[in-house]
Amino acid sequence: MVKVKEMLETNQVGKIIKQYREKCHMSQAELADSWPRADGGIGCSVQYVQLVEYGKRIITEQRTLRGLCSLLNIPLWMFGLSEYDPLRPELTQTKDITVILQVAEHWIQRAEHVYLTAPLPEAIRDVNYLNVLFTHLLTHYPPFIREQQHFLTLYAQLQKLTGVIQKENACYEQAVATFEGMYATALELQNLGGGPTMSCEALVYLGSELGRSGKKQEQVAYLEQARDLSFETSKHLRAYAHTYLARAYAFSANDTLRFERAIHFAEQLARSISYGDGTDFIYHPLSGIMAERSCGYLKLGFPEKTLAMRDEITAQIEQDKNQRLHNWIPLDWARAYRMLGEIEASVEQARIFYTRARQMQAPHAIRRAREFAASFTTKGFGDIPVVRELQEEIREIP
Repeated sequence: MVKVKEMLETNQVGKIIKQYREKCHMSQAELADSWPRADGGIGCSVQYVQLVEYGKRIITEQRTLRGLCSLLNIPLWMFGLSEYDPLRPELTQTKDITVILQVAEHWIQRAEHVYLTAPLPEAIRDVNYLNVLFTHLLTHYPPFIREQQHFLTLYAQLQKLTGVIQKENACYEQAVATFEGMYATALELQNLGGGPTMSCEALVYLGSELGRSGKKQEQVAYLEQARDLSFETSKHLRAYAHTYLARAYAFSANDTLRFERAIHFAEQLARSISYGDGTDFIYHPLSGIMAERSCGYLKLGFPEKTLAMRDEITAQIEQDKNQRLHNWIPLDWARAYRMLGEIEASVEQARIFYTRARQMQAPHAIRRAREFAASFTTKGFGDIPVVRELQEEIREIP
């Protein structure tokens, strides 16, 4: 960018003022009448305008330069100025921030799609780039950027996506901290009139992740708070909040009655609405809700109910084009078959899950596959030939 001092030394400022004054069909006398002074006043002599245009007078005051840009439609960059006006920050609507946020929104949506459909490293790369961008915005742009609802909405979405990636990368403590940050951002957004949607989402993610660290009561409390808040949001989010609350009732409370009530409500709600409007990453489509019912039945000790859903879930996954769930669902079948003592069928599904986990390149999924294969031994099935073959295959693959 051209420096103001350099332009002054070569009389560029005066030449630019004359050029744009003439473009506006304005006489020197008319410009003198409207001249923005450094003290906030208006007006100067015609002789002063002439001296400025001839390079005999130097202008350095930002108030005057910005006023001339506004008056004569001079681009700010021509005087080495940014869109941000430190003298009047409350009036500044920075065009560059608006454009940056529009681009960031596109890349966040793209990163969400990549996470659902591509190997994890590709999603990590996109999310890392986005975090660099938002760190730059928070560091180098004016404080009022945090008072823009659009910025806070996108920042919370990025925190959510970052936390999900951290979980998939088996960085569980980092994920909890990130979701806590998302909730703080969501509260800022809500205080600016942004509504409770993002706060509800943050509570769902935070509550779900707390259950992994054994904080079962906190998990249920957060998810019940999300459920209550969801009634002030969309049906999509309401179904989503009830889905994860149902999961908590199964995994943390071992409560079959409340699990079935919550998951039934979520599933019936999901059947009454449409997906595919950009909320699929945020709010599970029907196949995702059905998968949580499948998983909950396993935790509560009903593997036969899980297997009874197999054909229905498989068809719904295909209809929803839910690639991530397609990769994960064999683990449910493997667990269900083993609970029923059907070891060969269990090993077959475990092998499918491990293959897909490696294709995803997701450490969390690979870890789960290895743990499941190893657990055959602790369950008393380690001497069965098909189990030994599976365990040897997994040990041989780095």
